[in-house]
Formats: sequence, C-alpha cells, structure tokens
Amino acid sequence: MPTHHVQIWAVNDGEKIHREDLTNPNRHSNSVWNDQVVQIFGARNEVVALQLIVQTSEYAIRDVTVEVSALTHTTNKGITIHNQRTHPEDPNDYVGRRIEVFTEHYLYVSPELTTPPQWFYVASAPPLQQSGWIPDALIPHDAHRGPGEQPVHVQALTNQGFWIDIYIPDESAIQSGIYSGAITVS
Repeated sequence: MPTHHVQIWAVNDGEKIHREDLTNPNRHSNSVWNDQVVQIFGARNEVVALQLIVQTSEYAIRDVTVEVSALTHTTNKGITIHNQRTHPEDPNDYVGRRIEVFTEHYLYVSPELTTPPQWFYVASAPPLQQSGWIPDALIPHDAHRGPGEQPVHVQALTNQGFWIDIYIPDESAIQSGIYSGAITVS
C-alpha cells in the first residue's frame, strides 16, 4: 500500500479511538508510542495489550493485514515468546496462543436520545465522546468469513483499529529483560 495514503500509529489498551477521529493527539506520541516504536511492559502470567491504528487519507485501502512476529529476548536470542500452536479450525481455542491480533469492529451510537441504545442514558444525552462510530467488538484475525476477518478494507478518511494481545508465559525459561519483535502491516 502506498505509505503516503496511510498513517500507522499505536495507542494503549485503555483508549477508545473512534473511526472518524483523524486528529487524535495520541497519533504522534503516547504512553506506548513515540511516533516510531511501540513499547509495552508486563510480568510473567500477564496479558498486555495495545492497539494499532491504520488511518487512511482521502483514499480507501483494501486487503489490510496485521501480523506480529515472535518476541525475542534482546541479549539471549534463544528465548522467545511465540505461539506454540495454531488452531485454524477453531479460532476460539486459545490454548498455546501467546500473541493474538483482533480487528476492532465499530458500532454506531447516535448522539440523539430517540435512537437505541439511548434508553440506557435515561433522560440525559450520552456524552459526545461516547457517540459516533466507536470500537466495540474484537474479531479474531483468523475468524471464519465475515466482518472483521483479515484482510480488511479501510474506508477513506477513517481509522481502523487492530487490538494486539501478548501473553507473557509463567515459565522459568522466560527471563526478565527486553524483548523485541515486529508488527507488519501489509
């Protein structure tokens, strides 16, 4: 894909990046992103997460995929965090999966009180930051045919989020230190 038609950035797992929020200040720098590199931290037996945002210009892009490599200890190259096995027949079988990619599916929430799910907000209007196209469901990258399955198409002038989970195994072989890997967007 031509790089001048897309901007790729990352954000932590506590943010909701709306589909139409093209001026989000987090795209330049935030707690996990320095405008070039993603850095997260965690401990054994913990799942850490981040979101990768693919932001388009005036051109839509087709067939976007996101993949994450194994993570390798920077001083002891023999130590890696990787998927032990894959389950192409059952995307819901998570045993042995250490690194997972999900496509964020967006749900439209109207700012008007007359449309569902505004009944939840009773007599008050929902906060504007909770209306519009908000990320909601996370679709496994290897889900069977349907919305969210990779590759995905990204409309012009929108964001498409990808959620990345990394499980740090509770194993003595996993040493503390810095691990590095690559996120590939194609």
